[in-house]
Amino acid sequence: MQWSCSIALVLTGLALTAAAPASSWSQSNGKLFMFVRTRLTFDAAQTHCAGLGGSLASVHSVEENQFVTSLLPNTKMKVFIGLHRLNARTFVFSDGTPYDIILSTFTESAPQIRPRQTCYAIAASTSVGRGTWSDVRCDRPLPFVCSKPDSSTTIQVSTATVTGASTAQTSTTTTT
Repeated sequence: MQWSCSIALVLTGLALTAAAPASSWSQSNGKLFMFVRTRLTFDAAQTHCAGLGGSLASVHSVEENQFVTSLLPNTKMKVFIGLHRLNARTFVFSDGTPYDIILSTFTESAPQIRPRQTCYAIAASTSVGRGTWSDVRCDRPLPFVCSKPDSSTTIQVSTATVTGASTAQTSTTTTT
């Protein structure tokens, strides 16, 4: 009795999307960021970023804040980042990471607790404190910044072909 079997295994951490070519993302410290000029509500912006394999931007250091700010045009607009308030004492980024209280040293102010303004935006204009954060209404359409882990990881493809009980061929291709 003869039989034949082919098995292919693909390991990847890479999320590919046709909507966002790799050149539209900018890399900084292991993360990719992309400014999106389209004005959407916070929830719609998060959905858009998720469709690109990421989330609204989480910012956890002065350097990240400076990098994100460098992506923005110098206009009198505010731009959504992923920070939002879950309740009076809980602030979280869209990717699930917590708000780092040390960041309040360079924001417009520590996160405010204002009814109906539970999302946060970064100022793009030098005339209004470029790079500072403020609370905004989530239903206000704004441009936004997406982020995702830098997935320039190795992709390994292994293929094994088995014919009969004693013959096997195996090949492995690695791409970065």
